[in-house]
Amino acid sequence: MAKDGWYPISERYEPGTWGCLAFTVALLLCFILVGILIFFYLIIVKPRGTLYVTYEARAVSHISVDTQPGRGEKICPDCAETIKEKAKVCRYCGYRFN
Repeated sequence: MAKDGWYPISERYEPGTWGCLAFTVALLLCFILVGILIFFYLIIVKPRGTLYVTYEARAVSHISVDTQPGRGEKICPDCAETIKEKAKVCRYCGYRFN
């Protein structure tokens, strides 16, 4: 066109639009195809489970050491192992006796 003497003096851009029918078809295909993919996903992938834990409040009591007379042994309150009565530290778990 420049050969014929035509030169551009301004520019304007107008985006194209889809018709209502194209939008409706795309929307239906989207629901159908995505719905099928989501359906297969729901069949294959299982959701995470929920762990419910119930707690009970109890009064704090002093730990007592059980002794077994005649044998010279006592039971550790932490690990429940039998140790010598004169031991100050449990050899299994490291619990310190008073």
